[in-house]
Amino acid sequence: MLKLTPAGELEWQRTLGGSETEIATAVELTNDGGIILLANSYSDNGDLSGNYGDLDCWVVRLDASANILWQKSIGGTADDQGVSIFQTVDGGFIFGGGSTSNDNDVSGNHGGSICGSLNSVPASPASKMRPRRNLRL
Repeated sequence: MLKLTPAGELEWQRTLGGSETEIATAVELTNDGGIILLANSYSDNGDLSGNYGDLDCWVVRLDASANILWQKSIGGTADDQGVSIFQTVDGGFIFGGGSTSNDNDVSGNHGGSICGSLNSVPASPASKMRPRRNLRL
């Protein structure tokens, strides 16, 4: 990640991830001026807390200077991909994506790929993940 000034000058840069591939799919500013990053990752080391199998969603909460406040890998043993993320009114986060998993953090997949997987991520790492709803389109 990097932040540029209005004049296009580099203000800061931050490398995030582990020893495998991470691909950022969404970056949003949070209500408190911080950053929420959604990525897809194969890593289970470095800045990541783990990996459930193949490709997992990775949610990273950063402060305004890109210091990690908390992070969470979310997924199952198959492919799980996040596409977009938004902050909710209560300060948590909701993200959408797809999954071919049906275990660990993913439930309700009846075969094939789930086209809309919505998960509410807590605003702080001490909170547990809220119930999720998988939508088949």
